[in-house]
Amino acid sequence: MMGYKADHYFYQTLWFGVLNAGYRMPAISELDGNSSRSDQHYFGSLRTYYQTGGKISINRVAEALRNGKTFVSSGPIIQADVDNKYGPGDIVRLDGKMHDLNIRVYASGDTSDFLSYVIVYRNGKIFKVWDIRGEK
Repeated sequence: MMGYKADHYFYQTLWFGVLNAGYRMPAISELDGNSSRSDQHYFGSLRTYYQTGGKISINRVAEALRNGKTFVSSGPIIQADVDNKYGPGDIVRLDGKMHDLNIRVYASGDTSDFLSYVIVYRNGKIFKVWDIRGEK
């Protein structure tokens, strides 16, 4: 759904449209690269993370996938929750109260790699942007 180029925003528009229509689709990465590290999409560069809540087993991974408790990355890691209670795959019902969105972001495991921006989308639109290009 997201495509290969960061500036292809129509992929994001499609994704947000699907989510805003009420569909819950778990994020899963693809394996269409090859084993050579010189390839843009070498095996292992696109990763799916599963929130299993404990020990890893094929049953816990399948349950996490069914419940939408996954995220995909080819580099940065984003951990987020709402009110220290709701995480990936959880539905936060409207209740008219204020809620806290807690975000932790990390660049890839490459020590020379740094984040440039953190962008929060709300209802398919940019809600907040942090430009952190000057920080390391």
